[in-house]
Amino acid sequence: MRRQQVIMALLGLVFPFCTCLLADEIYIPADWQIFKDKAYGYQLHYPPTWKVTNRAKRKQMIRGGLTSKDGKSGFQIRAYQKRCPFKRFVKSYLKRFKSDMSKHWKGTFTAETISYEKIGKHQGCVIELGFQRGDGRAYHFMEFLWHNEDRVVAFQCGTPMSTKDEMSALLYSIAETFSFVERS
Repeated sequence: MRRQQVIMALLGLVFPFCTCLLADEIYIPADWQIFKDKAYGYQLHYPPTWKVTNRAKRKQMIRGGLTSKDGKSGFQIRAYQKRCPFKRFVKSYLKRFKSDMSKHWKGTFTAETISYEKIGKHQGCVIELGFQRGDGRAYHFMEFLWHNEDRVVAFQCGTPMSTKDEMSALLYSIAETFSFVERS
């Protein structure tokens, strides 16, 4: 009897851990389309109403882009060679992004959060920024970055601050579908 109680207690400890592993699957709606960059070895899924710009066949940093149906939200997909530790890359990437945006739109950043976490199937980094343009328009930026041995893939997402809550969840859902795949 005691042995059965010990076994049941151990199963009680192990079973929740197993269900967490099983819950690691990413939900992808059946009607979502797929964007695959064979040269850089990654893919993602996106809503069927979104417009895709595929530049994956070109040898350039900007690999593609997705735009919402209303044209107000979306992101660019960028790929970089990884030449330094990931956290150092993120620091340099963020500094360059903020400088470029401030110069181009003549605005200021109003908020910033950085978290290193698992996004979908891979460890990565999520950066969220508030930005007030010089013309008074406010934007919410979400930067998703993933890395492997030799490359970094970044999604530069943006949406008007007025649609932040609605669009952030969708942008995050798209980012969760990202995965590295075999290159060809």
